[in-house]
Amino acid sequence: MVSGSEFRALVPETLNSKLRLWCDAVKTDVSIGELLLLRDIEVAGTFFAHMRGLMFRRKIVPLLFVFDTEAVHDIHSFFVFGKFDAIYLDERMNVVEVFTAISPFAYLATHKPSKYLLETPAGFAREHGIAPGGRLSLTFLEGI
Repeated sequence: MVSGSEFRALVPETLNSKLRLWCDAVKTDVSIGELLLLRDIEVAGTFFAHMRGLMFRRKIVPLLFVFDTEAVHDIHSFFVFGKFDAIYLDERMNVVEVFTAISPFAYLATHKPSKYLLETPAGFAREHGIAPGGRLSLTFLEGI
């Protein structure tokens, strides 16, 4: 498991500089304990990647947002053309909030601070029993 403070240290310096540009070059695996849930998902770790999120994509794909600080992070689904789940995690990878089947063109106000946001196709959280109080693991991988 990787904590927020360890994230930048694990990313090679060449990738670390790319994280600050338009596109990210890091991917991650997501697990519950030893059970691998998602492999090689895209990490949105930059301002521009956060702005784009799932907007204008033809298909809802898993996407992990890494925020600079643990804080309340509201989201919207403007120009997102399908329903998705939003799973908020704190710095220790504890699930703090879960919103399911978020409709297109909605605004979502969260209530608890988070460091990470995992967006997945609708039904993912329920299918895997992900709820507040649970815990996920992230394994950051070097990307293309």
